[in-house]
Amino acid sequence: MRCDPTPALTTFVAYAPTSSYEEEEVEAFCMDLKKFYREDHAFYKIFWPQMDVEAQKQCLDSIYRGFLSNTDRNIPDIQDELLQAIELSDALKTTSYGYSTWSKGNSTKKEQKLPGFDGFDDDQNMIMVFGTLFCNREGALPGSPYEAVMNAVASNTRSIPANFRCSNNSAIYN
Repeated sequence: MRCDPTPALTTFVAYAPTSSYEEEEVEAFCMDLKKFYREDHAFYKIFWPQMDVEAQKQCLDSIYRGFLSNTDRNIPDIQDELLQAIELSDALKTTSYGYSTWSKGNSTKKEQKLPGFDGFDDDQNMIMVFGTLFCNREGALPGSPYEAVMNAVASNTRSIPANFRCSNNSAIYN
């Protein structure tokens, strides 16, 4: 619990399952987000999955397949997994950018860190939390589609190699 008057960063990630909303609904939603942004120091990202993401899918296809096991590598239809990787990497990039922009203008007290994690800076902690939000039992299987999505996200996000000193093609979940 934080007791000092330091403002907190709130991040909204909205997922719109269709693009067939009325113009007034979209405008009202965006106005609400702008209000949160002004009043609560919030940073937000909206995903519209039916937008043209073919270029991103082509870019991530070989990266994603590279992290799959040999048996899963030749699956013909991976569109859902690629869309998930695009959305997650976009969310991580947006959140990382918003956090670094916000943290430059706000001084925060250093909070106590867990043993073994004391070498992490704030960006590293944020990325570690992001990774743990998407953990599931399938992620423990080497070469699983879940692991491939998370590794494709890491490969598509500059903040991972910058904060953890690793190359973009190394697996973070292995």
